[in-house]
Amino acid sequence: MVWIAAASATAACGQNGIAEIQKSHIDGNVPESTAFHAYLLRDVAAYFAANGMSKPAIKYMLFPKGSTQSGVALSKYYAWVSAVSDTAEVRVSAVRLAAIDRKTFEVTRFIRREGILAHPDAFARVLPDALLPAIRKSAATPAQ
Repeated sequence: MVWIAAASATAACGQNGIAEIQKSHIDGNVPESTAFHAYLLRDVAAYFAANGMSKPAIKYMLFPKGSTQSGVALSKYYAWVSAVSDTAEVRVSAVRLAAIDRKTFEVTRFIRREGILAHPDAFARVLPDALLPAIRKSAATPAQ
């Protein structure tokens, strides 16, 4: 009986410790709310520009509203992104972004709308199950 109580207390401490580490990773990596939108737009536009798009204008919608945190990894955001170039090229995609050092976002996954529509189960291996219905719905909606 004493051993079970000690094991439960140790497990609770371990869970609290992990939660505290997760919170410190969020606090240490996610930009201030006043800069979040500008940084995300800047870094997603830079990603598209680095991948051959001329002067991309970005629109996005986050899934869900806020970051996801798994263990002690960087905070991840999932977004539906529409990029339009100055030559009217349009790229619509699901992206996974990592928030880094409160100053930047890095695109860590990029899945084009066409790929999602053509192979709806293939992308399920790289995105959280809870987001799949919303991403499929966004992919089925005509690009704007």
